[in-house]
Order: sequence, then C-alpha cells, then structure tokens
Amino acid sequence: MERELDNLLDELCQEIRESGSAPVWPDDRFFSWADRISRLQAHLDPLRREPVPADLVSLEQLPCVTTDAFRYARIATFPASKAVAARFLTSGTTALHRGAHLLYRTDIYDCAALAAFKLLVLSRRQPARLISLVPPHQAAPESSLSYMVDRFARICFPRSTDCVIDHDGLRVDWLASALTKAEKEGVPALVFSTTLAAQAMVDTGMTAQLPPGSLLMTTGGAKGHRGSVNPDEVDRILQERLGGPQTGSEYGMTELLSQAYRFGGEPYQLPPWCRVLAFDPTSGRPSPHGKPGLLRFIDLANIQSAIAIQTADLGNTASDQSFFLVGRMAGAQARGCSLTYEELVKQTDDSRAP
Repeated sequence: MERELDNLLDELCQEIRESGSAPVWPDDRFFSWADRISRLQAHLDPLRREPVPADLVSLEQLPCVTTDAFRYARIATFPASKAVAARFLTSGTTALHRGAHLLYRTDIYDCAALAAFKLLVLSRRQPARLISLVPPHQAAPESSLSYMVDRFARICFPRSTDCVIDHDGLRVDWLASALTKAEKEGVPALVFSTTLAAQAMVDTGMTAQLPPGSLLMTTGGAKGHRGSVNPDEVDRILQERLGGPQTGSEYGMTELLSQAYRFGGEPYQLPPWCRVLAFDPTSGRPSPHGKPGLLRFIDLANIQSAIAIQTADLGNTASDQSFFLVGRMAGAQARGCSLTYEELVKQTDDSRAP
C-alpha cells in the first residue's frame, strides 16, 4: 500500500504540472481522484474511524478531519517509522497544542503551491521583482508559509528577490532599499506580506512609488494578535503610500497544501485540484452557494494527511472553487499565518529579556 501511495503522488504531481494552466477540472475527473485518494487514506491511516461510503456520489460524503485534529493526533498516511521531510506547525498565540502537518515527500507541496501561484496570480499580473515581508525559511523552518514563499523566490524570482525580514523582525533599512530598487528599475513588483508585517510597514511611515502593474499581496489576518489590526485598512494605507498597487490576498493554512487567492473584492479562487464546501454550523447540512457556513476544503494535494479538512472559518461559497471569507466561528482557537511574524518578533524579545 505504501508503494501505491508513492505511485499516486507521482501521478498527481504529473497531472498538476500538465494541466495546471486549466482553471477547472471536470467534475468526473476531480471526483475520481477524490474517491481513489480517500479510499487509500482509509486503508493507510488507522485513525480513520469513518469509512468511505461504498457508493460515493458526492463530496459531502467524504470523511473529513477537523483542523483541531492536527493538534492532538498524528494525521498521516505513512508509517511513523518513515523519515519526515517536513514538519509544519500551525500558528498560535502559545506553543501549547500546536498542530503538525507531516510530509515524507515535499514535491507535491512544491508542485501544487507553484502551479496555483502561477495560475491564480502570475497569469493576471507579471511582477518582475519580489519584496517579501514573510519570515525567511531559515528563521521559521516549521512555517509552511515561509517554505512556500522561499520556493516562489527561488523558482519565479531567482535573481530579483528582496527578503526584508530576518530573525530580528522587519528590517526598515532593507525595506527602504528594496522599495528604492523597485522604483529605479521601473518594473512591476510583488510585495508579499503577512498582515502583521504589513502593519509594521505602515508603522514605519515609509512611502514609495512602485511601478505600474505592481501588486500588494497580504496573507493571513491578525487572529489572536495582541493589538487590533484591520487588514482592509492596512491594505488601503499601503496602497496610498506605495503608489497605488493592486491589492490582493492569499488564503491558506498549515493543514492544506493548496492555497486560494483573490484580487480586490473578488472571491477567493482555488486551483482546480481543490474544492470548497460550506456547512451550516447548527444543522451540519450543506449550505448552498451564497449562504454562510463553516468552510470545508477537499484538497487532493493532501494525499499524505487528509484530503477533506473541516475548518472553523465562516464563509460563503460562490462556486465549487471560490468563496468569500466572513470570519471565524466564535470560540475557535486564535490562529493565522500572520502570527508567524508576531511569533518571530516575540522570540526575539524573549531572547533579549534579562
């Protein structure tokens, strides 16, 4: 069965590479993949108590795993004896019960993240320079976001990336230099930032005139942040101060290997190997498009863990591949990849404490 898992990973990687430019996969194609992967996962993971229906006719029937499950159990389809290539930890306000997403192969994450980025972002904007306000992979080795942006830098912007954060947090001098360089080059730039790092950028009072076609992409809200941060207000201020770049957002989480992106007020768009459902939090029944519910994602790239992930995020689905994010269910644990920046700064502060 382990060999079957490897074969399925190889096959899916190839399919994503070959058809990553297609924004939609036919339902029968997606359903066939979901059926094959979910049945294999049921065999390989002894924690799966809920069986896959013999006659699977809808994605709602797929056994799902909650994001909280990653905090208390090992959610993996490969044996514990197998070497782990990546251990990504969920963000949180404390280190207690942080969830872990384990991978013994990272090629599927590389493949899915890059293909989604090219399809959903680079097909609409063609920035020539990356200015990253995401902690570097060396500083946050257990952050899936840092890992992802590191791949973007190496593959999409190999000679034109400025990371302006290090172990001490935001480096204002590096940021000023990167913005000046982008202005002088006169080519569009992508400023990719967590919301909290973007707020730190606002606090510097810095201004610049980024070239036309530039993009400000923020990721993660400020859930659990010690202060009050309004992501929309942060975007508005930076748009004014940076010369009017297009604004956008990335939606992702440690428990998913695929990401959604949006521009302006559009809905978040998922890549074709990922679908979104919404469920009424009181009845547990599926919510139709346009009606609020708890978001559930079917991410085929999650072969090594669980392809059906139930979140505590509230949203409205606009289609099977798009959604509007409304908020977070009351009482849900504070989290968000934006906290990666705050945790990095807090670690530095702690290390300097007497």
